Amino acid sequence: MGRLVPFGMPWRLGANEATILHTPVSIMLGDLHVSAGSYSLHAMPDSTEWGLTVNENVQRWGVPISPEVLEADLGFAVAPVE
Repeated sequence: MGRLVPFGMPWRLGANEATILHTPVSIMLGDLHVSAGSYSLHAMPDSTEWGLTVNENVQRWGVPISPEVLEADLGFAVAPVE
């Protein structure tokens, strides 16, 4: 992290396709309320914390994480690096 995957840049989770979160109930990811449904995920790594972004578009490939993809972001949660 920080070299191959640059800090401060959106990064896909998984190998090729976007990683999908399916939740049958509403959940909290950090301070982000996520309603029941299906979402794609991507991360924003940094040296001290990571942001996990929940995106409403599940019909997409893992990359690129373009401005069009970012427009469907529901929000993000932040977690410290351990």
